[in-house]
Amino acid sequence: MDVPESTSSARIYQLKISLREISPMIWRRLLVSDDTPLVELHEVIQLAMGWEGYHLWRFTANGREYGHAYGEDLTSEAHETILSDLNLRPRQRFLYDYDFGDYWQHEIRVEKTLEPGPRKSYPTCIGGKRACPLEDCGGPWTYQELLHLAGSPFGDYERRQAREILGRSFDPEAFDRRRVNALLKELARR
Repeated sequence: MDVPESTSSARIYQLKISLREISPMIWRRLLVSDDTPLVELHEVIQLAMGWEGYHLWRFTANGREYGHAYGEDLTSEAHETILSDLNLRPRQRFLYDYDFGDYWQHEIRVEKTLEPGPRKSYPTCIGGKRACPLEDCGGPWTYQELLHLAGSPFGDYERRQAREILGRSFDPEAFDRRRVNALLKELARR
């Protein structure tokens, strides 16, 4: 992925990506160049959120789909379409769906557009809250139920099972921005 230099004419989108149907909210705030192809934005979101890339995905913006949609492979359009092609404005939203079985839907909100900073590399994560759910845990409702059961003082069997599924070291409140940025830098070098 090309990292825009400060002399680039590309603008920078500040995006807030929130996982829908989860409370309290799981979110990331990213700075991404507007010349980023959607297929690369998919990779950026995967790394920033903490997904492992096992499943199909799609973006929906301005009534169009990019990625995988209802049995169709629209990834060629996702390779060819860059963020600026979507004509996004501040406060505008679009969607990123991941894992059509568990159905994780992310709302992406354009918070603002910026000029590239001197000696800055993009993409970069500037904020976030809470850990990404585990892959294949059953979707938003099941994930929240697992968290509830794992912390419940009642029902030893259910609590043990939930903790086993989540893993002993899983902390739903954890978020490591430095780690995310290290992964994003590695992606930019590819």
